[in-house]
Amino acid sequence: MDKRIFSNKHFFLLVSLSLSSFTHLINPIGWPSLYYDEGIYMRRAMHLMNGLGPQEDPTFYDHPYFGQIFLAGVLSLIGYPHVFGPQIGNTNSLEMLYLIPRIIMGIIAVVDTFLIFQISDRIYNKRVALIASIIFGVTHLSWLLRWILLDSILVPFLLLSILLAVISNNYLKSNNSRQGISLFLLSGMSLGLAIFTKIPAFVMIPLTGFLTFRNAKRSINMVRFWFLPIILIPMIWPAYSIVNGQFTSWWEGVYYQTHREGQMIAESFQTILFKDDPMFLVLGIAGLTMAVIKKDLFVLLWIIPFLLFFLGIGWVSLYHWIPLIPAFSISIAAMIDELLKRCQKKRIIKTFPLTLVIALTIGSIGLVTTKQIITKNVNSTHFEAAAHLISYLSTIKDKSNTNSEITVIADPFYLWIAKYVFNLDFNYKTYYNANTIGNRTVVVFDKDFRKAMSEDDDLNGKISEMHDSKNPHVVYIAWENPGKTYNVTIVDYSQYPANQKMHPYP
Repeated sequence: MDKRIFSNKHFFLLVSLSLSSFTHLINPIGWPSLYYDEGIYMRRAMHLMNGLGPQEDPTFYDHPYFGQIFLAGVLSLIGYPHVFGPQIGNTNSLEMLYLIPRIIMGIIAVVDTFLIFQISDRIYNKRVALIASIIFGVTHLSWLLRWILLDSILVPFLLLSILLAVISNNYLKSNNSRQGISLFLLSGMSLGLAIFTKIPAFVMIPLTGFLTFRNAKRSINMVRFWFLPIILIPMIWPAYSIVNGQFTSWWEGVYYQTHREGQMIAESFQTILFKDDPMFLVLGIAGLTMAVIKKDLFVLLWIIPFLLFFLGIGWVSLYHWIPLIPAFSISIAAMIDELLKRCQKKRIIKTFPLTLVIALTIGSIGLVTTKQIITKNVNSTHFEAAAHLISYLSTIKDKSNTNSEITVIADPFYLWIAKYVFNLDFNYKTYYNANTIGNRTVVVFDKDFRKAMSEDDDLNGKISEMHDSKNPHVVYIAWENPGKTYNVTIVDYSQYPANQKMHPYP
């Protein structure tokens, strides 16, 4: 009975994909809250779509280009953004601008689920594939994959590299060299693209190399053949800087990225443990412990290099854990599978009913806990404020011929929409690089802006000075939460007395 049920791989794959589709595609606009880096990557994709090249700022290098190339390519295929007819002052049309890239990220997460199932099935068995894909699909922490981030974009390429490495090894062992070598090369290319998306993906080289060359003799030439795209594809990034005479800026950018101040790895663990997903973390650590006991190199070569890299650079953000979510999901499933095998061996309990109960329990708990957060709407006032900002800038553009003298300071979310969708040509600055503030300034306040001011004394001083002096050339567009009601406020000191409009929203 156990073998007959679990031989139906397609049914369980369908179950996993259905659960993953629900948790990653429902309510993409309302949850999670808009994040600073999302605006950065959307701005870079739009910059590229407008034919302005992959490097937005000639003096600032932080990450390679494949992230914006991938986004720009997918968005261009559907005629984004003009296919939806965005309208100035229309909040719903602005929501559509974020709906599409958020849906793309959700589809990527569903593809990740499919790849995890296929990898687990080939490395372990169908039971591990079922449990691992369900865990990945419904775990509370998977909301991170909804953000438009490089870490989420690189995951399918990492997983594809692993899957192709496993398949190519099987072909080469069966003396089917032509297909094996083709998959062999594609595995290296997939990992090269992942590294070209974000450099830390290079820590996966030991795992994919192990999977490619295990249990089979490989010549040095074959090793070079696999390794070549892993090196050459990411080298496009520094090569581009050299061609444009910006290698010094590239080197300074790489140095900055590896020496930033941020959350230490222990603090990040505590954040996940006590706030985001304690059950997933505890089970993941247990799965890693079981992998150490079983000497499971597949899990160890995936997780340990990442942890060592985090320790090496000395800091980690919450979204840096995204490439490890599949690894921990598989390690948990492998641990459960090992425990079930031992129970079966000792005839303590029948494994089929228990496997089914475990899968249903994980899916149910994951759906309940995840549904509680993904059905929230925490972004409506952001879109209301964006609509007010774009309407205001459009009015200024119609009345003024000196747009370049006007500085707009805000979260990147507001800026790329105004600049690239509605072609409002102003001097745009994020609050982290607002080192020079013009005589005529539009400032968009939100909670993240206030947080930045609390962390940056120089920025706080500049903005506070403008506010306290009631500068006649400064316009504030702010939203805050007085009690249970959100208000968007436009304060225009260019009018005397000050023209202040309050716009309440539920």
